[in-house]
Amino acid sequence: MTSTPQGPGAPGPGVPGPGAGAPGAGAPGEPVAPARPGIAATAVLRWRRLRAALTDAGSFRGWMIDANDGIIATASLLQGFAGAGASDRLLLFAATAATIAGGLSAGGAKWAEVAAEREAEQRLVREESAELDADLHGEIDELAAHWQGKGLTPAGLVLF
Repeated sequence: MTSTPQGPGAPGPGVPGPGAGAPGAGAPGEPVAPARPGIAATAVLRWRRLRAALTDAGSFRGWMIDANDGIIATASLLQGFAGAGASDRLLLFAATAATIAGGLSAGGAKWAEVAAEREAEQRLVREESAELDADLHGEIDELAAHWQGKGLTPAGLVLF
C-alpha cells in the first residue's frame, strides 16, 4: 500500500499526486508535457514557471505594485495630453511610448536590485571562505554552537 501526501493541496485517497502516472504529469488542471520535447513541451514548461511565479505571494505582490504604478503613471500622462487637446492618434502613441518606457524602467530597476543582492552574497561568500582558510576548526566550532543553540544535540552533530 502506498502512502498519499496529507495536507492542503494534497490529492485525495486513490488520486495520484504530481509526478505519478504519465511522464510530465503535473497538478490537476495543468497541461501535461508530451513525451518528446518540442514546442508544446516548451509551452508547458513556460506555463509551469509562470504559474509558480504567480503563486509566489512575494513575486505576485511585486508585479501588482509595478503594474499599478505603470497604470497610474500612464493614465496621468494621458490625462495631461487629453486636457491639452491632443488627438486620438497622439494619445495612442503616448500611451504606447509610456508603457514601453515604464517596462524598461521597471526591468532596469529589478536588474540593478538583483545585481546588488548578488554582489552582497558574493562578498559574504568571500568573507566566509577567508574565515574558513584562517581558522577551519574555529568555524566548525562556531557552526556546531549555532546548531546546538537551535536544539540539536552534540551526538547529532557529525560535521566530518
